[in-house]
Amino acid sequence: MIDKINALSGTSVKAQINETGDGIELVDQGGGGQTVEVKDLANGTTAAGLKLAGKGVAKNVNNVSSQVIDGSSQFTIDLSTLGDPGANIALSTLNGGSRRGARVV
Repeated sequence: MIDKINALSGTSVKAQINETGDGIELVDQGGGGQTVEVKDLANGTTAAGLKLAGKGVAKNVNNVSSQVIDGSSQFTIDLSTLGDPGANIALSTLNGGSRRGARVV
C-alpha cells in the first residue's frame, strides 16, 4: 500500500510507517498552505479501514513543518466508564480475555 501511494504521480504526499509502527502516516511534502485531507470515495472504506480518513495536522517532520495524517491503530480507553470508579476490573475480562491488540498505558 505504501509503495502504491508513493508511486502516484502529481502528488507531494509521501506514505511511510508512523513513529509508533502501528499504521501508515501520510506526509504532505508540498509545503502549501492548504490542509491535506483523505476521504473514501462513493461506498469505499479503504481510507477509513487504514485509519487515514480525515484532515492532516501540522507536525514537524525532519525539521520541516508538514501536514500529516497518522493512521495509528492505538486507542485510549477510560476504564472508569465501565462502572464503579472504585471497582477492581481485571484486564482478563476485557477483549474476551485476549491480550491481543491491547496495551494498557
